[in-house]
Amino acid sequence: MTATWTVDTTVDTSWYAAELRATAYMTKSYATSIRQNPPASGPGATWLTWATHQAAAVVTTTTEDDPGGPIDTTSSAYRKVLATVTPHGTGGWTEPPEVWATFVVLTRSAQGAPWQVSTTETTR
Repeated sequence: MTATWTVDTTVDTSWYAAELRATAYMTKSYATSIRQNPPASGPGATWLTWATHQAAAVVTTTTEDDPGGPIDTTSSAYRKVLATVTPHGTGGWTEPPEVWATFVVLTRSAQGAPWQVSTTETTR
C-alpha cells in the first residue's frame, strides 16, 4: 500500500502511475486488470492542488487484521491497511494528512511462497 500511495507530482501524471508501479506486488491477474483498466476520468481536484505545489507524498502505513474478513488460511490472508498520506510541496507547502483504509486480500501459491496482492478496496 505504501507503493500505491507514494506519488510525486513532478514525475507522475496521476495516482494511476503509482498504482502501476505497485503492480510488482500483485498477482498476475490483478496486475493485468489494473493495467487494462486505467481511470476513465482525470486525476481529480486533490491531485491538481498537489501538482500546483509540485508535491510529493510521504506515506506511512499500519496494518491490522480485517475484522470483517474471512479467517486467514495458508494461502489467503485478509488485512486492513491504514495509509497516512501527507503531501509536501515546494516552498514548505503542506496540507494535513489524509488517511485511507484499504482492505487487502493476499494470496500465495504455496506455504513459504511470497504473498501477493490479489485484490484491494479503498475507502476514505
